[in-house]
Amino acid sequence: MVETAEFERWLREIRKLTGRPRLSDQTAASMRGLTKLVRDTDPRVIVELGTGYGLSLRTFLAASDVQVVSVDRSHGGFRASLRVLPLSDQEKARLALLEANVFKIEQVPWYPWERVLLYVDVHGDDLMRHIIEHFVETLPAGSVVCVDDLWYSEQCLTEETAPQFYESVIKPLLDPKAKKARTRLRHYADYWHGGSFYGFAEVHPLMEWVNERRVWVQLVGIQGWAKQIWFEV
Repeated sequence: MVETAEFERWLREIRKLTGRPRLSDQTAASMRGLTKLVRDTDPRVIVELGTGYGLSLRTFLAASDVQVVSVDRSHGGFRASLRVLPLSDQEKARLALLEANVFKIEQVPWYPWERVLLYVDVHGDDLMRHIIEHFVETLPAGSVVCVDDLWYSEQCLTEETAPQFYESVIKPLLDPKAKKARTRLRHYADYWHGGSFYGFAEVHPLMEWVNERRVWVQLVGIQGWAKQIWFEV
């Protein structure tokens, strides 16, 4: 099992590689949470939509011995990261990189009998609607969906309280150089069981789907630093 010190080393290497003083992608705490999620749910295959520099991808490879499929339009960032954080031969053998537009994938990368962990780290309301219809709703029973970049507020957010939640909870975690992300990270939606989730535009169709089906959503980690949610299908 990967220790926190190793997660911290990964973060240091990616910060040096990118010249970014702070990474919004993952934290040591979020990677610990993903590790626990993999151990608790015991998937037979892990499919990641959106990889970036590969911090979550490395976490999945380290936390399991199953196949990991990464889907992204380009794996340029991840390939660059291999110069400073190379994979072992065993990890390479279990990894499949699929460079594709998620909208254009015609066949899901799993078999009907496999329990899947589907990790979603891409943004956009139309894209989330497509993922729900063509990926989430075709998952084998007992599979798990994990969505990145969603923060939970116990209180239902409003136009008055949402900016304060962003300033106090989310903004301190963000990369100061990620100006585009900061301008897009302004959306929230209520959750049927109480409170609200805050994130990018995809929070609206995702919570609409969750609320209609009364899906029980759980945080990956402890409220306060958790930036991912998960649920079983």
